[in-house]
Amino acid sequence: MFSRIREHLSNLDRKGRRLAWTSIFFATATYICRAQSDEFILMGFLANFFLVFSLPLILAVAIWFVVHIFAVIRYTLQTANSRLAVILPTVGIIIALFSPIPPLKERSFFLAHQSEYAKMVELAQSEQLSHDDKCRAETALAPPRGYEHLTGNCIFVDDKGVVEFTPYTFYMSISYFETVNDIKKSSWCYSDGVIWDQIDSHWYICKLHFN
Repeated sequence: MFSRIREHLSNLDRKGRRLAWTSIFFATATYICRAQSDEFILMGFLANFFLVFSLPLILAVAIWFVVHIFAVIRYTLQTANSRLAVILPTVGIIIALFSPIPPLKERSFFLAHQSEYAKMVELAQSEQLSHDDKCRAETALAPPRGYEHLTGNCIFVDDKGVVEFTPYTFYMSISYFETVNDIKKSSWCYSDGVIWDQIDSHWYICKLHFN
């Protein structure tokens, strides 16, 4: 398929190739924005700060895209054998908008280490975890040796029904709840945050609010 696209691109004149590559750029940028949207929103107030200061650039790109669409239509109407120039933006944007996007890194990490997380829940519920110099708070317990990669510093346990981990950032948790009612005990998922993604009936990804 890609060889045929390259062949069609080579048959276009200079303007046609420029329009085609610009279409590919817009389609790629659209997909990247979709793929990174969750990570961007997780920045909280920093995302709002970025949007405010990048608004002129966003408007400029939007105007450029509209001008590009009109240029493609005009080129297609005026030039013979120019179907690729109009097919690329159409197909490219459709693919960019509806293709599957990568999951959150917390979800991918959990799925890669699911059995280890289940083991930590068992240890927490059987009271086999203890405090250390970094995890002195009542609900903060240290991961056993060899399991430190599952959380940033501590495993947070509340009444055995809540076991939470923060592998990447303190603002994002991988949370286990024995029952749905246990969610109300979580700072990340309820009192100071929100459920961001549900992995299954017991496991969730949650986000603390930025203050």
